[in-house]
Amino acid sequence: MRRSEPCSPLRLATIACAVLLCSPGSVMAEGSSADAQPPAQQPSEAYDAAIRAAITAFADKDLGVAMAQFVSAHALSPSARTLRGMGMVAFEQRRFRRAYGHLQAALTDPRRALGAAHRSHVTDLLARSRSFLGVYRLTLAPEGATLTDNGEPITASGTGELWLPLGRHVIRASADGHVTQQVELEVVGNEEQPLSIHLVPGQDPETAAVPLEQPVSQPAARDAAAEPTEPTEPDDESATTTELSDADLPHLPIALVLVGGGLVAGSVVTAILQRGMQSDLDDLCGEQRVCVAADETEARELQSDGETLALMTDIFLFTGVAVAATGAFLWVFDDGAESDRAPVSAAAVCLPSGCSVSTRVAF
Repeated sequence: MRRSEPCSPLRLATIACAVLLCSPGSVMAEGSSADAQPPAQQPSEAYDAAIRAAITAFADKDLGVAMAQFVSAHALSPSARTLRGMGMVAFEQRRFRRAYGHLQAALTDPRRALGAAHRSHVTDLLARSRSFLGVYRLTLAPEGATLTDNGEPITASGTGELWLPLGRHVIRASADGHVTQQVELEVVGNEEQPLSIHLVPGQDPETAAVPLEQPVSQPAARDAAAEPTEPTEPDDESATTTELSDADLPHLPIALVLVGGGLVAGSVVTAILQRGMQSDLDDLCGEQRVCVAADETEARELQSDGETLALMTDIFLFTGVAVAATGAFLWVFDDGAESDRAPVSAAAVCLPSGCSVSTRVAF
Protein backbone atom coordinates (compact mmCIF):
# COMPACT_ATOMS: atom_id res chain seq x y z
CA MET A 1 0.00 0.00 0.00
CA ARG A 2 1.23 3.46 -0.99
CA ARG A 3 1.48 5.90 1.88
CA SER A 4 0.25 9.48 1.31
CA GLU A 5 2.77 12.20 1.79
CA PRO A 6 1.96 15.34 3.81
CA CYS A 7 1.58 18.57 1.86
CA SER A 8 4.56 20.83 1.99
CA PRO A 9 4.17 24.51 3.00
CA LEU A 10 4.93 25.57 -0.59
CA ARG A 11 2.09 23.39 -1.97
CA LEU A 12 -0.38 24.75 0.59
CA ALA A 13 0.49 28.33 -0.36
CA THR A 14 -0.03 27.50 -4.06
CA ILE A 15 -3.50 26.00 -3.41
CA ALA A 16 -4.56 29.02 -1.33
CA CYS A 17 -3.57 31.41 -4.08
CA ALA A 18 -5.55 29.41 -6.66
CA VAL A 19 -8.69 29.50 -4.48
CA LEU A 20 -8.41 33.25 -4.03
CA LEU A 21 -7.97 33.82 -7.75
CA CYS A 22 -11.03 31.69 -8.58
CA SER A 23 -13.39 33.41 -6.12
CA PRO A 24 -16.48 35.17 -7.61
CA GLY A 25 -15.01 38.57 -6.91
CA SER A 26 -11.94 37.75 -8.99
CA VAL A 27 -13.43 35.85 -11.94
CA MET A 28 -14.16 39.02 -13.92
CA ALA A 29 -10.98 40.83 -12.87
CA GLU A 30 -8.34 41.58 -15.49
CA GLY A 31 -4.92 43.11 -15.59
CA SER A 32 -2.19 43.15 -13.03
CA SER A 33 -2.93 43.41 -9.32
CA ALA A 34 -0.45 46.23 -9.27
CA ASP A 35 -2.89 48.49 -11.15
CA ALA A 36 -4.14 51.12 -8.74
CA GLN A 37 -7.95 51.26 -8.57
CA PRO A 38 -10.23 53.14 -6.19
CA PRO A 39 -11.89 50.99 -3.56
CA ALA A 40 -15.21 49.49 -4.75
CA GLN A 41 -18.03 47.99 -2.76
CA GLN A 42 -17.38 44.33 -2.14
CA PRO A 43 -19.73 42.08 -4.15
CA SER A 44 -22.29 40.23 -2.06
CA GLU A 45 -24.00 36.91 -2.57
CA ALA A 46 -26.98 38.71 -4.10
CA TYR A 47 -24.65 40.47 -6.54
CA ASP A 48 -23.02 37.18 -7.54
CA ALA A 49 -26.43 35.56 -8.05
CA ALA A 50 -27.62 38.47 -10.18
CA ILE A 51 -24.47 38.33 -12.34
CA ARG A 52 -24.80 34.58 -12.86
CA ALA A 53 -28.49 34.96 -13.78
CA ALA A 54 -27.69 37.81 -16.18
CA ILE A 55 -24.96 35.84 -17.95
CA THR A 56 -27.23 32.78 -18.28
CA ALA A 57 -30.13 34.86 -19.63
CA PHE A 58 -27.83 36.66 -22.08
CA ALA A 59 -26.53 33.33 -23.39
CA ASP A 60 -30.13 32.14 -23.81
CA LYS A 61 -31.04 35.37 -25.70
CA ASP A 62 -33.51 36.29 -22.95
CA LEU A 63 -32.47 39.93 -23.17
CA GLY A 64 -35.20 41.38 -20.95
CA VAL A 65 -34.22 39.17 -18.01
CA ALA A 66 -30.52 39.77 -18.68
CA MET A 67 -30.99 43.55 -18.55
CA ALA A 68 -33.03 43.34 -15.34
CA GLN A 69 -30.36 41.22 -13.63
CA PHE A 70 -27.50 43.48 -14.74
CA VAL A 71 -29.44 46.50 -13.44
CA SER A 72 -29.94 44.73 -10.09
CA ALA A 73 -26.24 43.88 -9.90
CA HIS A 74 -25.32 47.47 -10.74
CA ALA A 75 -27.58 48.76 -7.96
CA LEU A 76 -25.85 46.44 -5.47
CA SER A 77 -22.29 47.14 -6.59
CA PRO A 78 -21.93 49.67 -9.44
CA SER A 79 -18.82 49.30 -11.54
CA ALA A 80 -17.50 49.43 -15.08
CA ARG A 81 -18.22 45.70 -15.39
CA THR A 82 -21.97 46.05 -14.75
CA LEU A 83 -22.11 49.07 -17.10
CA ARG A 84 -20.46 46.97 -19.80
CA GLY A 85 -23.02 44.21 -19.26
CA MET A 86 -25.94 46.63 -19.56
CA GLY A 87 -24.41 48.16 -22.68
CA MET A 88 -23.99 44.75 -24.33
CA VAL A 89 -27.61 43.79 -23.63
CA ALA A 90 -28.94 47.16 -24.86
CA PHE A 91 -26.94 46.76 -28.07
CA GLU A 92 -28.49 43.34 -28.70
CA GLN A 93 -31.91 44.90 -28.01
CA ARG A 94 -31.12 47.50 -30.72
CA ARG A 95 -31.56 50.27 -28.16
CA PHE A 96 -28.47 51.99 -29.43
CA ARG A 97 -28.94 55.27 -27.57
CA ARG A 98 -29.00 53.45 -24.23
CA ALA A 99 -26.17 51.13 -25.26
CA TYR A 100 -24.00 54.09 -26.25
CA GLY A 101 -24.48 55.72 -22.85
CA HIS A 102 -23.71 52.57 -20.84
CA LEU A 103 -20.66 51.70 -22.94
CA GLN A 104 -19.21 55.21 -22.71
CA ALA A 105 -19.67 55.16 -18.94
CA ALA A 106 -18.01 51.73 -18.75
CA LEU A 107 -14.84 53.12 -20.33
CA THR A 108 -14.54 55.98 -17.85
CA ASP A 109 -15.84 54.43 -14.60
CA PRO A 110 -12.85 53.78 -12.30
CA ARG A 111 -14.67 51.23 -10.11
CA ARG A 112 -13.35 47.79 -11.08
CA ALA A 113 -12.09 49.32 -14.31
CA LEU A 114 -12.04 47.30 -17.50
CA GLY A 115 -8.95 45.47 -18.60
CA ALA A 116 -7.39 45.75 -22.03
CA ALA A 117 -9.48 42.98 -23.64
CA HIS A 118 -12.79 44.31 -22.28
CA ARG A 119 -11.90 47.90 -23.21
CA SER A 120 -11.20 46.79 -26.78
CA HIS A 121 -14.56 45.00 -26.92
CA VAL A 122 -16.42 48.02 -25.55
CA THR A 123 -14.66 50.34 -28.00
CA ASP A 124 -15.75 48.12 -30.88
CA LEU A 125 -19.38 48.11 -29.66
CA LEU A 126 -19.27 51.90 -29.34
CA ALA A 127 -18.15 52.25 -32.96
CA ARG A 128 -20.90 49.90 -34.11
CA SER A 129 -23.49 51.80 -32.07
CA ARG A 130 -22.36 55.08 -33.62
CA SER A 131 -23.36 53.83 -37.06
CA PHE A 132 -26.98 53.81 -35.78
CA LEU A 133 -26.79 57.17 -33.99
CA GLY A 134 -26.22 60.83 -34.58
CA VAL A 135 -24.22 62.66 -31.90
CA TYR A 136 -24.95 66.38 -31.53
CA ARG A 137 -22.96 68.65 -29.22
CA LEU A 138 -25.69 70.76 -27.67
CA THR A 139 -25.49 74.43 -26.79
CA LEU A 140 -28.72 75.44 -25.06
CA ALA A 141 -29.79 78.83 -23.72
CA PRO A 142 -31.26 79.22 -21.21
CA GLU A 143 -29.68 76.17 -19.59
CA GLY A 144 -32.87 75.09 -17.82
CA ALA A 145 -34.91 74.83 -21.02
CA THR A 146 -36.97 71.68 -21.55
CA LEU A 147 -36.21 69.48 -24.55
CA THR A 148 -38.44 66.97 -26.32
CA ASP A 149 -37.67 64.62 -29.17
CA ASN A 150 -40.75 63.85 -31.27
CA GLY A 151 -42.85 64.75 -28.27
CA GLU A 152 -40.89 62.63 -25.76
CA PRO A 153 -38.75 64.31 -23.04
CA ILE A 154 -35.02 64.09 -23.66
CA THR A 155 -31.94 65.28 -21.78
CA ALA A 156 -28.36 65.79 -22.86
CA SER A 157 -25.61 63.48 -21.63
CA GLY A 158 -23.12 64.45 -19.00
CA THR A 159 -20.84 65.72 -21.75
CA GLY A 160 -23.60 67.89 -23.22
CA GLU A 161 -24.41 65.65 -26.18
CA LEU A 162 -27.67 64.47 -27.70
CA TRP A 163 -27.64 60.89 -29.00
CA LEU A 164 -30.38 60.43 -31.58
CA PRO A 165 -31.26 57.16 -33.34
CA LEU A 166 -31.84 56.85 -37.06
CA GLY A 167 -34.81 58.67 -38.59
CA ARG A 168 -36.50 62.04 -38.51
CA HIS A 169 -36.46 64.02 -35.25
CA VAL A 170 -38.19 67.20 -34.20
CA ILE A 171 -36.25 68.69 -31.29
CA ARG A 172 -38.40 71.19 -29.41
CA ALA A 173 -37.01 73.55 -26.77
CA SER A 174 -39.21 75.57 -24.40
CA ALA A 175 -38.77 77.65 -21.26
CA ASP A 176 -40.90 80.02 -19.23
CA GLY A 177 -40.77 83.53 -20.57
CA HIS A 178 -39.22 82.46 -23.88
CA VAL A 179 -40.50 81.69 -27.36
CA THR A 180 -40.53 77.97 -28.10
CA GLN A 181 -38.26 76.82 -30.91
CA GLN A 182 -37.94 73.56 -32.77
CA VAL A 183 -35.28 72.05 -35.00
CA GLU A 184 -35.84 69.23 -37.49
CA LEU A 185 -33.05 66.70 -37.97
CA GLU A 186 -32.68 63.66 -40.23
CA VAL A 187 -30.26 61.14 -38.72
CA VAL A 188 -28.59 58.69 -41.09
CA GLY A 189 -25.84 57.50 -38.71
CA ASN A 190 -22.33 58.54 -37.67
CA GLU A 191 -23.21 62.25 -37.47
CA GLU A 192 -21.14 64.34 -35.08
CA GLN A 193 -22.25 67.95 -35.33
CA PRO A 194 -22.85 70.98 -33.12
CA LEU A 195 -26.44 71.94 -32.31
CA SER A 196 -27.15 75.42 -30.94
CA ILE A 197 -30.59 76.40 -29.65
CA HIS A 198 -30.96 79.91 -28.18
CA LEU A 199 -34.46 80.82 -27.04
CA VAL A 200 -35.57 84.41 -27.45
CA PRO A 201 -37.22 86.07 -24.44
CA GLY A 202 -40.90 86.73 -24.97
CA GLN A 203 -44.33 85.13 -24.89
CA ASP A 204 -44.81 82.00 -26.90
CA PRO A 205 -47.41 82.67 -29.64
CA GLU A 206 -48.86 79.18 -29.22
CA THR A 207 -49.51 79.57 -25.51
CA ALA A 208 -50.76 83.12 -26.03
CA ALA A 209 -53.40 81.89 -28.45
CA VAL A 210 -55.06 79.75 -25.76
CA PRO A 211 -56.99 81.75 -23.10
CA LEU A 212 -55.83 80.81 -19.64
CA GLU A 213 -59.34 80.88 -18.17
CA GLN A 214 -60.75 78.50 -20.77
CA PRO A 215 -59.56 74.91 -20.90
CA VAL A 216 -58.75 73.49 -24.27
CA SER A 217 -61.73 71.36 -25.21
CA GLN A 218 -61.32 67.99 -26.85
CA PRO A 219 -63.38 67.09 -29.91
CA ALA A 220 -66.70 65.51 -29.02
CA ALA A 221 -66.24 63.03 -31.83
CA ARG A 222 -63.34 61.45 -29.94
CA ASP A 223 -65.59 60.65 -26.99
CA ALA A 224 -68.27 59.31 -29.28
CA ALA A 225 -65.76 57.11 -31.07
CA ALA A 226 -64.50 55.75 -27.75
CA GLU A 227 -67.95 54.58 -26.70
CA PRO A 228 -68.49 50.90 -27.51
CA THR A 229 -71.30 50.05 -29.86
CA GLU A 230 -73.31 46.88 -29.65
CA PRO A 231 -73.26 44.79 -32.83
CA THR A 232 -76.57 44.31 -34.59
CA GLU A 233 -77.57 41.50 -36.88
CA PRO A 234 -79.07 42.44 -40.24
CA ASP A 235 -82.63 41.29 -40.88
CA ASP A 236 -83.78 39.55 -44.03
CA GLU A 237 -84.83 42.81 -45.71
CA SER A 238 -81.50 44.57 -45.22
CA ALA A 239 -79.62 41.51 -46.39
CA THR A 240 -81.16 41.72 -49.89
CA THR A 241 -81.83 45.45 -50.26
CA THR A 242 -79.44 48.35 -50.81
CA GLU A 243 -80.59 51.27 -48.67
CA LEU A 244 -80.32 54.69 -50.31
CA SER A 245 -80.50 57.98 -48.44
CA ASP A 246 -82.09 61.19 -49.70
CA ALA A 247 -78.65 62.69 -50.28
CA ASP A 248 -77.80 59.87 -52.67
CA LEU A 249 -80.96 59.99 -54.79
CA PRO A 250 -80.27 63.16 -56.87
CA HIS A 251 -77.24 61.45 -58.43
CA LEU A 252 -78.62 57.93 -58.43
CA PRO A 253 -80.64 58.05 -61.70
CA ILE A 254 -77.66 59.32 -63.71
CA ALA A 255 -75.38 56.72 -62.14
CA LEU A 256 -77.84 53.90 -62.88
CA VAL A 257 -78.27 54.97 -66.51
CA LEU A 258 -74.49 55.16 -67.00
CA VAL A 259 -73.88 51.78 -65.36
CA GLY A 260 -76.68 50.21 -67.37
CA GLY A 261 -75.34 51.68 -70.59
CA GLY A 262 -71.89 50.33 -69.77
CA LEU A 263 -73.29 46.84 -69.21
CA VAL A 264 -75.19 46.95 -72.49
CA ALA A 265 -72.02 48.08 -74.28
CA GLY A 266 -70.19 45.18 -72.65
CA SER A 267 -72.83 42.78 -73.97
CA VAL A 268 -72.23 44.10 -77.49
CA VAL A 269 -68.49 43.45 -77.16
CA THR A 270 -68.99 39.90 -75.85
CA ALA A 271 -71.56 39.24 -78.59
CA ILE A 272 -69.04 40.30 -81.27
CA LEU A 273 -66.39 38.04 -79.74
CA GLN A 274 -68.86 35.14 -79.54
CA ARG A 275 -69.82 35.69 -83.18
CA GLY A 276 -66.15 35.60 -84.16
CA MET A 277 -65.64 32.27 -82.39
CA GLN A 278 -68.77 30.92 -84.06
CA SER A 279 -67.31 31.88 -87.45
CA ASP A 280 -64.01 30.20 -86.58
CA LEU A 281 -65.89 27.05 -85.60
CA ASP A 282 -67.81 27.09 -88.90
CA ASP A 283 -64.58 27.46 -90.83
CA LEU A 284 -63.01 24.58 -88.89
CA CYS A 285 -65.85 22.05 -88.95
CA GLY A 286 -68.45 23.49 -91.33
CA GLU A 287 -72.03 24.32 -90.57
CA GLN A 288 -72.81 20.66 -89.87
CA ARG A 289 -70.20 20.60 -87.07
CA VAL A 290 -68.42 17.61 -88.51
CA CYS A 291 -64.76 17.86 -87.57
CA VAL A 292 -61.84 15.66 -88.34
CA ALA A 293 -60.15 13.92 -85.42
CA ALA A 294 -57.20 16.31 -85.45
CA ASP A 295 -59.46 19.34 -85.03
CA GLU A 296 -61.84 17.97 -82.39
CA THR A 297 -59.87 19.42 -79.43
CA GLU A 298 -59.72 22.90 -80.92
CA ALA A 299 -63.38 22.68 -81.91
CA ARG A 300 -64.41 21.78 -78.34
CA GLU A 301 -62.42 24.72 -76.96
CA LEU A 302 -64.02 27.12 -79.44
CA GLN A 303 -67.48 25.81 -78.64
CA SER A 304 -66.89 26.08 -74.86
CA ASP A 305 -65.54 29.62 -75.14
CA GLY A 306 -68.43 30.58 -77.38
CA GLU A 307 -70.99 29.30 -74.87
CA THR A 308 -69.27 31.24 -72.08
CA LEU A 309 -69.33 34.44 -74.11
CA ALA A 310 -72.98 33.88 -74.98
CA LEU A 311 -73.84 33.54 -71.28
CA MET A 312 -71.87 36.70 -70.45
CA THR A 313 -73.68 38.53 -73.25
CA ASP A 314 -77.05 37.59 -71.77
CA ILE A 315 -75.99 38.64 -68.26
CA PHE A 316 -74.60 42.01 -69.37
CA LEU A 317 -77.54 42.72 -71.65
CA PHE A 318 -80.39 41.90 -69.28
CA THR A 319 -78.70 43.45 -66.22
CA GLY A 320 -77.76 46.59 -68.16
CA VAL A 321 -81.27 47.04 -69.51
CA ALA A 322 -82.75 46.57 -66.03
CA VAL A 323 -80.36 49.01 -64.35
CA ALA A 324 -80.69 51.62 -67.10
CA ALA A 325 -84.50 51.32 -67.05
CA THR A 326 -84.51 51.81 -63.29
CA GLY A 327 -82.33 54.89 -63.61
CA ALA A 328 -84.52 56.34 -66.39
CA PHE A 329 -87.64 55.68 -64.35
CA LEU A 330 -86.25 57.50 -61.32
CA TRP A 331 -84.99 60.33 -63.49
CA VAL A 332 -88.43 60.90 -65.03
CA PHE A 333 -90.52 60.61 -61.87
CA ASP A 334 -88.12 62.26 -59.40
CA ASP A 335 -89.57 65.73 -58.69
CA GLY A 336 -86.72 66.75 -56.39
CA ALA A 337 -88.99 67.14 -53.36
CA GLU A 338 -87.66 66.38 -49.92
CA SER A 339 -89.71 63.35 -48.95
CA ASP A 340 -89.22 59.99 -47.40
CA ARG A 341 -87.91 57.50 -49.91
CA ALA A 342 -88.10 53.75 -49.63
CA PRO A 343 -85.28 51.47 -50.77
CA VAL A 344 -84.56 50.78 -54.43
CA SER A 345 -83.20 47.41 -55.52
CA ALA A 346 -82.51 45.54 -58.71
CA ALA A 347 -81.38 41.96 -59.24
CA ALA A 348 -80.60 39.70 -62.16
CA VAL A 349 -80.12 35.94 -62.13
CA CYS A 350 -78.83 34.07 -65.18
CA LEU A 351 -78.68 30.30 -65.57
CA PRO A 352 -77.80 28.18 -68.57
CA SER A 353 -81.53 27.91 -69.23
CA GLY A 354 -82.06 31.69 -69.30
CA CYS A 355 -81.95 34.96 -67.30
CA SER A 356 -84.49 36.67 -65.04
CA VAL A 357 -84.42 40.33 -63.97
CA SER A 358 -86.35 41.88 -61.08
CA THR A 359 -86.54 45.55 -60.14
CA ARG A 360 -88.29 47.00 -57.11
CA VAL A 361 -89.00 50.70 -56.59
CA ALA A 362 -91.20 51.68 -53.63
CA PHE A 363 -92.72 55.17 -53.24
